[in-house]
Amino acid sequence: VVVGALVGPVSLTSLLIGARPFVSLLRGDSRRRALLLPRLMDRADLYCSNWARAMHEAGCQLLFVIEPLVNSLLLDEQSFLSCAQPALSSFTSRLRGEAVLALSSPSLSFVPHLRNLDVSAFACGEQDALDSLRRALGGSIRVVGSLPNNLLVDGVPDQIAQLSRE
Repeated sequence: VVVGALVGPVSLTSLLIGARPFVSLLRGDSRRRALLLPRLMDRADLYCSNWARAMHEAGCQLLFVIEPLVNSLLLDEQSFLSCAQPALSSFTSRLRGEAVLALSSPSLSFVPHLRNLDVSAFACGEQDALDSLRRALGGSIRVVGSLPNNLLVDGVPDQIAQLSRE
């Protein structure tokens, strides 16, 4: 399997203008947000969509879309619903082929709003339990978890194999 990875539109916007200015824009003056955010998000969506399409055309069979900014430590629910959810919905509707959406922890409170996205699976950070993620998704989408780094370094191979199957 040829796997490609890209930063999703929400986190790309944050990388381009800086995390602090991006969060300030989301939570700050509504006029400024209305003036700047739609244009920024549209550009990020277009760029990420073109990036994903280029990877698929080059033979990529699975895209791993990383959205580290989409977590409840950085985004409140209003910011998530007004910015992140629409951006992810628009972006994933343009994808061609299999994709995994990787959110950082904690993000479980956002997952019910994302369950209808056109992705093959969701990945979560180690702070979000896989069974909780499965419940939040309603059991209709595959889940990819991550093992704690210390387990990978210090764990017994049988223990690692068992946790990988869960």
